[in-house]
Amino acid sequence: MFDSTAIIEKWLGVRNIKHGRSIQGVDCVGLVYGIYEDQAISLPGKQLNKHTALPALIKLLHQEFIVVHSDYEPGDIVLFQLPEIIHCGVWLAKDMFIHVFGNRGAQLTPFLQWRSKFINAYRLRRLIPCQPL
Repeated sequence: MFDSTAIIEKWLGVRNIKHGRSIQGVDCVGLVYGIYEDQAISLPGKQLNKHTALPALIKLLHQEFIVVHSDYEPGDIVLFQLPEIIHCGVWLAKDMFIHVFGNRGAQLTPFLQWRSKFINAYRLRRLIPCQPL
């Protein structure tokens, strides 16, 4: 379902903009929402800012997703604990995930670099179709 190459081609290098929710700029939550929208999957809470959208996303992960302990697949949402916040990204392939962090914007990062901060990976249980505008 999730095409890692298409995700990289579209999102890699998109700049980091606080509360960003489009290809012009995203934060870590906006990137997750954008990647899922590209798959015609609507995640509730897109219009919320990062401080309210991330808790809404975490609540959704516990309701509509399953925890994955191994054999991660493209599209799995990965969560990391940083000193003051929880950070998120999307698993792609070959132990790589895409996320927005720092001034480099959307970037591919080897999982091993963030493994010590890893909380869980989540996989969608069922399709949540996008609502027509």
